[in-house]
Amino acid sequence: MVSFRRIILAMAVLALCVGLATAQVQIGTPTTSIGGVVNCSVQPTSTPQLRAEGMTELIGDILLSCTGGSPLAAGTVTNLANIVVNLSVPVTSRILGSSGSVSEALLLIDDPGSTTDTGPGTLLTQVACGTATTANACNSAGFVAGWQLPGSAGAYEACPAGNYVAATGVCTSIPNVFNGVVANTYQVVFNGVPVLAPATNGYARYFRITNIRANVSALGGPGLATLATVNAFISISGTNPISFTSSPSVQLGSVQTGLLGSVRSQINDTSTPQSLKYLQCTTVGSSSGTAPNTGTSAGAILRYSEAFATAFKVRNTTGVTTPSLSPSLTQIVPGQPYSGSESGLEINIPGAGIPAGLADFGTRLRAVFNNVPAGVSVWVTTTNLAGAGLSLQSATTATYSTNNSLFTFPLNNNFATSPAAAVLVASETAPDFNGGIPFVNPSTYLNGGILGVYQVPINNGVGEAVWEVVNESPIASDTLDFGIFYTYVANQNAGTPPTGSGTVDMSYAPAPNTTGLATTFSSSAGGAASNSLPVPRFTDFNNVPSSNKVVTIGLCQTTILLPFITNEGGLETGIAVANTTTDTLGTSNQSGTCAMTFYGDAAGPTTTTAPCNSAGACLGGAPVATGKVFAATLTSILGSSFQGYAIITCNFQYAHAFTFISDTHATQLAMGYLGLIVGSGLSRGNTAESLGF
Repeated sequence: MVSFRRIILAMAVLALCVGLATAQVQIGTPTTSIGGVVNCSVQPTSTPQLRAEGMTELIGDILLSCTGGSPLAAGTVTNLANIVVNLSVPVTSRILGSSGSVSEALLLIDDPGSTTDTGPGTLLTQVACGTATTANACNSAGFVAGWQLPGSAGAYEACPAGNYVAATGVCTSIPNVFNGVVANTYQVVFNGVPVLAPATNGYARYFRITNIRANVSALGGPGLATLATVNAFISISGTNPISFTSSPSVQLGSVQTGLLGSVRSQINDTSTPQSLKYLQCTTVGSSSGTAPNTGTSAGAILRYSEAFATAFKVRNTTGVTTPSLSPSLTQIVPGQPYSGSESGLEINIPGAGIPAGLADFGTRLRAVFNNVPAGVSVWVTTTNLAGAGLSLQSATTATYSTNNSLFTFPLNNNFATSPAAAVLVASETAPDFNGGIPFVNPSTYLNGGILGVYQVPINNGVGEAVWEVVNESPIASDTLDFGIFYTYVANQNAGTPPTGSGTVDMSYAPAPNTTGLATTFSSSAGGAASNSLPVPRFTDFNNVPSSNKVVTIGLCQTTILLPFITNEGGLETGIAVANTTTDTLGTSNQSGTCAMTFYGDAAGPTTTTAPCNSAGACLGGAPVATGKVFAATLTSILGSSFQGYAIITCNFQYAHAFTFISDTHATQLAMGYLGLIVGSGLSRGNTAESLGF
């Protein structure tokens, strides 16, 4: 018969065995703990919105929460594991060293420095195991189990063998930050990661994977049929098999268009496209055409809008009341939502030229001007206008200044009503520096010294302006408006500026260049992990088509309607066209040819060029000079009998026509009328005519 005492003893042994199989029980003294992690759940900590244009988008963190194990004495060699992250899109995390594949992607054990996770490991200092060239430099002699402090009050962690003090079981330094190696296009590997179950009652062992960047533009860009996602599959191998208590597949981000761009008129709407059209015969800007003026210069507005609230990002997150310009390490707490920043978790890695996770600059927005007519200068505002909806004539009445030891610049922005702000910078790839950004000084100021404008260098019709976001709201969709001005000296007689249309391509920057600009990087290089290319970088999906006209230079023309002309039935029509651009009213002197198109009983319409000198002789292409009159009969112009009407288009302003119809010697019939002015090179359209004399 089994004694009651034996039953009690058996129950105690069974309870002990159950306790050893969980992570919720601390066993023995600091020299004994639970080791050999066997059960891990894979959790995405967030699924951020990712910009479809992005080549280096920060995906969500991966958190492995692990429990279970078996007794392991302090000083005992720990298990090592290789933790592999396989992405559905190419990995583009920055490579830290000048060669190799050690990246800014990090794995943290027990979230050192975290304010959200719990456990003694969060109180530890962040200590890098690797360097810029060796991912796990600290574990050459292996890891053993050890304590942060003597006794059970400290964290129980994996300790490099060289840092372990056997007499006390204490580890003098506990590395808890491991660099990932970009093993191939789609894979990040964390090799030789020590694994221990927690020794403190009620806590799990955490492995956080962060700072993985991905080329989500590889999914196809804006206009995806469905919302695309970035997915990862986690695999673990090592000296002790580890099982998953959840699916090892996780979703780490959703991809959608980030940037919406539009070209707007100088009064900041889309209903007046004519405001983007200018005349070859009219000087724009100052009398010399060398500087814009808000009140008189023509212009347009470029609008960049977020498709979602975090599509514009500063370099470092510091709030929405002042520009974020400092590159100091401010994002040092694991697990925080740094979605308003281009940077991730920022940790110094020995030998790296730039801290892991730190971006080179905030979101940059570019305007690439193409086919700008020769002689036309393009000017842009050095900062955004003070709130969406304002025109160039009412740009701002308030300024905001940011000062530091290196520079001072004005922002055309009132942060009390519109927190978003951006500043013109030197180029697509010029990095931010210690204390500031590579801003560009205005070439001149308008609006009483408030509105700074910069003349964009134009070479062979191509130029570029780039602005960097220095302030934004992560909880609202921001809009940034930038003004454009054009200046040129008109000389239609010399054909300058030549007629034609300049276009603009609006996109994120930096992006691969396929125009006449200096090459930044190729699409293939930009979509892969790199140790030299800037972060962030983007693909240009032409959200605003490059065919979008932003400036058009047209001929100065006058269109005249002659409603009735004839040289039939013994009648003749005399036609006179006067070039009245010579006057005392300050009109620029112009000359140009006149084309006459006939509609009536002749096979037609028939067009003939009818330029003549002051004597009325047809010169076959010579212009009608300023202050002169072309005069001829219908028969001499057309050379055949005709009755109908005609439209005259003269390539100069202020042409006027007089028509006289009579029989021979005007003995039976004589009458005359002024030609009707239809317009200046514009379409008559479908609306009622507005004709003049």
